[in-house]
Amino acid sequence: MVSVGDMQMIEPDGPYAEMMTQLVDATEDELRLVFQYDSESVDISFLREDLLSEDMVPRVDELHSRSKIIETSPTEDTESNYGELEANISVYEDTFVLQFIGQEGDGMVAVADRDGGGLVRKVF
Repeated sequence: MVSVGDMQMIEPDGPYAEMMTQLVDATEDELRLVFQYDSESVDISFLREDLLSEDMVPRVDELHSRSKIIETSPTEDTESNYGELEANISVYEDTFVLQFIGQEGDGMVAVADRDGGGLVRKVF
């Protein structure tokens, strides 16, 4: 379960600190949410200011649950052909959801608008 107090940009730490900092810098205003997770908890590292008044707990819970499913979904055939899954990108009508998979159940999820002009839009 995710618990959320006052959300704001925090100084990132842990294995995804550098990646998160680069992502925030490169995505301009399109980045909505970034959180890091492990098997026990979720730490919201970034939430865009215009979303502070929204209840993000159900969204983060859903993304966290989906992330754990995606991590365990590759089959042995897929892994033998391509190696271990390290990232996943889901493209929706309004957003991109980027999941970076770490070791032993940890990872990072970033959600960005599709209509922005930053890095994510330039790539996709």
